[in-house]
Parts: sequence; structure tokens; C-alpha cells
Amino acid sequence: QTLRGPVNGKLDDSLLTQEELQSATERLLAVAFIETLAKAAGPQTLGEAAAEPSSESPYQQLLGCLPTWVESTAIAQAISRTETSGSRFPPVSADVGAMSRPVDRVLIAVQYLLDNRPDLSLSILNSTQPPDSLRIIYWMTRGRAQLDLQQFSEAAASFSMVLRDAQLEAAYIHRGIAYLQLGASQEALQDFTSAVNLAPESIPALLNRHIVHYQLGKMDAALNDLNQAVALQPESNRLLMNRSNFLRMIGRVEAAQADYELAMKSPPTSADDWVVVALARLPQAPQQALQDLITASNQFGENATVLFSLAHVYSEHLRQPEDAIAALNRMIERFPNSQKALSDRSVLHARAGHLDMALRDIHTLESQPIRLSGEASYKIGCAYALCSGNDPMLRQPALQMLAQAIRLRYGGNLLADDPDLARLRDTDEFRAIQQTDRLLSLPVSQ
Repeated sequence: QTLRGPVNGKLDDSLLTQEELQSATERLLAVAFIETLAKAAGPQTLGEAAAEPSSESPYQQLLGCLPTWVESTAIAQAISRTETSGSRFPPVSADVGAMSRPVDRVLIAVQYLLDNRPDLSLSILNSTQPPDSLRIIYWMTRGRAQLDLQQFSEAAASFSMVLRDAQLEAAYIHRGIAYLQLGASQEALQDFTSAVNLAPESIPALLNRHIVHYQLGKMDAALNDLNQAVALQPESNRLLMNRSNFLRMIGRVEAAQADYELAMKSPPTSADDWVVVALARLPQAPQQALQDLITASNQFGENATVLFSLAHVYSEHLRQPEDAIAALNRMIERFPNSQKALSDRSVLHARAGHLDMALRDIHTLESQPIRLSGEASYKIGCAYALCSGNDPMLRQPALQMLAQAIRLRYGGNLLADDPDLARLRDTDEFRAIQQTDRLLSLPVSQ
């Protein structure tokens, strides 16, 4: 705002000190970079014409108005590479260690986070002093990376640093998620409420607050959060189905059925809406569910939710494991470190008898610096169990991974009937894992 727009192709810096100009330039450079990444990463909306790769984007025009030193930064070069190639998440070729400008290092950390490499993102930020011009971006990126790495206490502290400088809805939501993972329900509730107060139309804030209210046994408040969300998007298939499931759970069957019927007849307007409709009709009509997911993919692109749902329908309902693996392959091409994609694929390889491929996926997962989630631990246990038919030595790591999953409160309801675990059920160790799950599931008062 202070710069007053371009003058003769450059920004008017007559009212700025050199320090103010540096700060303003770094912020504008950050805007150009992050907007470029968002455009490259986001699926093209239905009916939107693709821009000509050779045409100069608004972000390149913005760069042309900045001081000439910007041209030498890795960030400006990344923007040009993205705009001309049209590639998604272009790799950064520059040596991060050789970058002297903190603005370069912070924004490269942003790119690594979007590339699903929170470990590399955090490593860069750990060795970078937050520049005053990008303090909020620095701490938001740091917090997001720590969340992905399941460093929840550290993530909460990073989002607190953001909130010292600015009252941001996103910072409250993410800190609330960190508190929720730490079991600090009241603190999470306060943060989600702060987010709602800042942005009353924030559906993520309302849905997260709904979860906390439900966990605290405040069913009326939980339902009110869903009601507010549905009022904002009254024909959202996803929100109507969420409320339908909750109403059914609390015994309001007629209201639940009304929401369900409305959700199923409302035309989906997003990939998530199509996925909700597909999964709702999956038990009775798997082929129709598959067509819904293909429609979502054609209209909105293959995002993670669509790809995982396709893999699930192919593998568990249509018995087409090759197509399921192909969907997961496409996911892993985009996100090579996706724990869910790799662990799901390891199970499918193991079921098909492709032991080397299953064990390769498991090795990739176990060598990651990111702590394994409960779901990934459970799936690795399943894959090891399946492979143990050829190598009995794999029974022990299978049991260890299942025990880890149970400690992380995942999979207890699956142990008794999961066919992938058939080779383990006659062991004392497996029965001990089941007993541990029963003990962990007891109310605290007992």
C-alpha cells in the first residue's frame, strides 16, 4: 500500500527507507511465489481455460516491478520455471545451503512443505533466522511441518508465535489441531472458537469444533456446529452426510434419513462431494460408485481423496487389485512419501504374492524421518503378516507393528476379522495385543 503502484515499470520507492523497501520487496516476492505454487498445485476448475504457457502471468509482471536484485534469487527463478513449464511443484535446483538470503530459504521451505517433505522444510527453517518481513510465513510453515511430523507440542508453540503477530483463523485452527492431538481438549475448543469468532463462515473451524464438542460429550453443541456449517452450504453433499451420520448416531433417525436423501440427490459441486456420494452408494452399487469417482476425477482432477477412494473401490469391492495399485502409483508419483499410499500399496503387493515389492514399500516407510501413523503401522503389520507365509521370520515385525498401531489407537476394531491377519491369530502375542486394545478402550473411571 505504501509503494503506490508501479512508476515507469518499477515501484515508487520515494517514500520508503532502504530497509522498508527491502521488507516490502521480500513480501511481494513471497506473494508472487506462493500464488504461483498455488496455481501450479491446484486443480483447474471446471470450465476454466488453461493459460498459455508463454504468456506473462500477473506474478511475472509483479517481479518486473521489483528491484533488479530480485532476478538473482532462487525464488524468482523458480517462479519463472513454474510459469513457463506449467509443472506442478517444480523441483528447486539451487543449493539451499548456499543461499544467503533468508527470504529464499523460507520460501524454499514452503515449497518443500507443499512437496510433502516436511522433514526437509523443517530442516531448512531450523537453520534460518526468520526475516522480519516473513515472520508469519516462517512460523506458519514451521508449524505445519511440525504437525505433519507429529511434533504437536512444537507445532503449538510455532502457531503461538504467529498469533503474537496476527490474529489469523488458520493459526487458531492449526494450533487447535495440535492441542487436540495432545489431548488438550479445552485448549483446542478455545482455539476453534476463536477461529469461528474471527471467521464465522469458516467451515473448517466449525467442523473441528464439532469434533471437540463431540469428544467432550456436548452433543447439542456438536450438532449446532454442524447446523451452522450446513446453513453456510445447504446443498453440500459432504456436510449433509456428516450431519446425517451424527444424527443417526444420537438416535434421530428420521432427521438423519432426511439429510441422507438430500445429500444423495443434490448435484455434487466438488471432488469431495462426489467422493461422499460414491462411498454412500458403494455397498449396494460399487460400479455406480466407481463412475462417480471417475466423474470427480474428470471434472476436478485426481486429488488424494479421489485416488484413495478409487483404490479402495477397486481393491475391496470390485476385486481389481491391479487397478487399485495403478491408482496408488499415481498418488505416489505426486507424493513419494505418502504413508497411506505406500502402506496401502504394500498390502496389495503382499496379497498378490509380490513379496519383494511389498517389502520395498515397507522399507521406504520405515526409513522415513516422519513418525509412522497408526494407520500406516497397522497396514505394515498386515503386509508383514501376509508375507510371513513365505518367511515366518516376518511374524515378529508384523506383531510389533500391530502393537504400535494399537498404542496409537488405530485398528482395534479390525483385529478380530481382518483376513490379512489370519496367519497371526493363533499366536499368544496376537491375543495379547487384542487384550491390550480392550484395556485401552475401557473408560478411565474403570
